[in-house]
Amino acid sequence: MEHEQRDVRGHLAEAVRSLWFLRGAAPARFERIFPMTDMYLVVNLAARPYRVLDGADASWRTLGAGFSCGLRSRFVVSENPDPIINAGVVVRADGMRRLGLDPEALAGRVVSQPWLDDVAALGPDARGDEVLDALESVLAGRLRAGRVPDPVVRNAIAALERDPSQPIAPIAAACGLGHPSFVARFRRATGSTPKRYAELVRFHRLIDRMPVAATASWSDLAVEAGYYDQSHVIRDVKRFTGFTPADYHRRVSAAGADAVRFVPDPGAAFR
Repeated sequence: MEHEQRDVRGHLAEAVRSLWFLRGAAPARFERIFPMTDMYLVVNLAARPYRVLDGADASWRTLGAGFSCGLRSRFVVSENPDPIINAGVVVRADGMRRLGLDPEALAGRVVSQPWLDDVAALGPDARGDEVLDALESVLAGRLRAGRVPDPVVRNAIAALERDPSQPIAPIAAACGLGHPSFVARFRRATGSTPKRYAELVRFHRLIDRMPVAATASWSDLAVEAGYYDQSHVIRDVKRFTGFTPADYHRRVSAAGADAVRFVPDPGAAFR
């Protein structure tokens, strides 16, 4: 597997955390991809497109060569090309507007982005550094002058990442805002409510602490991740992954640590 990662600097870092390039055999034909706390842009350089299933009543959709993944509350099922040859962008939760995209319109959706097609046109044999150079150049060209991150939202994100269990109302009050105004401002910047964002942070704390190929003590994990009790864990894991905690742990243990957020799903079912 060929993998390259690049941190970004300068003004682009206000919107983007990092870039990656990946080339290698697909770990599975179908994967269940969980909600993340960042947003993503992906460029597929393989000959075969990605397809996604993003709802129980939805049909499979074929994506363009470039696509975005907004903040969402449920998993999607992805049918992967084989081999996988892609580049991607980890966009900060409040970074899409800086790139001229509307996070509220992207929320809960995987959407084709044709402006990334020129990078995809470099083709499957392109060098990783060449692809990342082109991707970084395209992103820099999309930066919107004057669209700096909302400091209220950025500070709130940092506070929730430190402690996702804290109530939202005191964070709003500390910013001098009423709760409705604060929620509206957070949603405009991220496409998510602060409560749901905190739930995602807590969920990722949980799965990052989960032992792979060893017995998981869900009651202990719940406390470490900031959950109130084990029933709360069961509800959130089921909501975000579609699996019970026991089934999720079994699948990840069988597939390995790389499957924590991308779980092989041979049945390709949205349930």
